[in-house]
Amino acid sequence: NNDIFIWLSKPTDFRGQKIEDFSVNLESDSEYIDKGNVIHYFKPFGQNIKLKVEIEAVLSCQNISDEMVIFTKLPKEVSDRYLKSEKYLEQTQEVIELTKKITDGIKTPKEKVKAIFKYIAESFTYHYPVKERGVIHLDLNNLTGDCAEHSSLFVTMCRISGIAARNVTGFVIFEKEKHIIEHGWAQVYCNDKWLDVDTQFASLEKNIDIGMKKYLYGRSDYRIIFSTGFDIELKPHIPKDFTIDTVRNLEIIVDSKSTQVLQPLVFASKGKVDFKDNIILE
Repeated sequence: NNDIFIWLSKPTDFRGQKIEDFSVNLESDSEYIDKGNVIHYFKPFGQNIKLKVEIEAVLSCQNISDEMVIFTKLPKEVSDRYLKSEKYLEQTQEVIELTKKITDGIKTPKEKVKAIFKYIAESFTYHYPVKERGVIHLDLNNLTGDCAEHSSLFVTMCRISGIAARNVTGFVIFEKEKHIIEHGWAQVYCNDKWLDVDTQFASLEKNIDIGMKKYLYGRSDYRIIFSTGFDIELKPHIPKDFTIDTVRNLEIIVDSKSTQVLQPLVFASKGKVDFKDNIILE
């Protein structure tokens, strides 16, 4: 006897992933699109609610050679959306100055991306959980944070440099180990395509050259994206007397009107909820 709201992001086709089938055992109360994300809203009622999501997807690794990376003039709809400053991706004066310093004397977008990538991969110290989300809260003299902070600063610096970029969130799948982890990374818009960029995974490699080869523009592992962008609107808004929660307490920022990301769901309830999840890879 509890009111529960659930928002679930439906994965769609991207470069490196093709969704063959997507099914949910509960009927959604509504469906809407925000920032290109297809979001299902559920309002189930009862004491023991089981939400079962089945996804059949074809995933592929992407080996992108440097010659294939060609930056052309951006379509207006891309430049309008993916060059601006926004919540969590704040183009502060300090970040603008640092970006100009990193890219000083570099003329081409391709080389600017490399310089920004190298700087972030080498400068960040991984830290989780993050106390406050958003580029505006980063200490630029002592960069610390998780995958979201890595990718957020990368996206912000790219946008300052005139390169369209966005954040994506989803899962990295380790096929042999039958293991899956939540993760966030970035994408840049290049030659009418979105290409993956992962500075955080690159920072785990022995040196930056190996990191660039594996995680700049390509996919050296299997991934599935559930949502793109930050600050995704929640429809309907969450009532003030509800408790907000996220899968596995991922430290995602959620308020009554929006969530930082959907990875892949957010739920809110009027009463207490005991939540358990189980991911099965076949």
